[in-house]
Amino acid sequence: MQDVIESFLSIPGTESVARSTRVSNFTNNLQVREECGGTTVPLDLVRSTNSTLYPDLELIREWGLPPIYSPAERYGLDREDHEVGADGTDGACVERLDKEEGPLSVRVGLDFEGVVDKLAFPWQEDQELTTRSDPRVQPLRVAMAQCLREGSGLAVSDEDPSTSFLKGVDRAYILAPEPERVSAETVMEWSVLYADCGEPYYAKVKELLEEVRPAWVERHREVIEDFAAKLVELGYVP
Repeated sequence: MQDVIESFLSIPGTESVARSTRVSNFTNNLQVREECGGTTVPLDLVRSTNSTLYPDLELIREWGLPPIYSPAERYGLDREDHEVGADGTDGACVERLDKEEGPLSVRVGLDFEGVVDKLAFPWQEDQELTTRSDPRVQPLRVAMAQCLREGSGLAVSDEDPSTSFLKGVDRAYILAPEPERVSAETVMEWSVLYADCGEPYYAKVKELLEEVRPAWVERHREVIEDFAAKLVELGYVP
């Protein structure tokens, strides 16, 4: 049940991100049918260090931001096999299954999309409104932006330091003309900088969300428990 809570009512932190990743990979693996030619992936596989609502700062410190992060290298996977696994299945085959047999929620009785609508989207909308405007958070967000600007020289927004910084990293490493393009070593330095600058901000966000999340869990306990039970029935191991 806790894995489901972390998946749909996410908070910052390595544990929450890891549990959410396991549920996401398991449900994606359900889409991988033999007739679609896909291969399942390890449940703890992190495809990108910026693939969830909140970053895993410890993972970023060790393996880097998305432009230089390599899942194949981290997990010792064959690169081609990993790319097949990351995509999950052949898209045309999945479309055919959806058309002929109905969506995944109908085929296996796991209404992932429905729970996202009932829990994840309202939670994200609520937490964005509350935490971003909370007077205890605003100064930390501005401090994060200033820290990133001073440490990298990139343009970083006070309102959304994470997104603006990550876009700046992409532009500098991927989109810049060849002579001006920064090195992977520089991006690794920026990765550590991102984790260091963001730690106080995300710690406060986590603290505030932990205050309100128990009430959300109680309000939606039946939905959470039903989904968790169905996961176990389909073979999920917490």
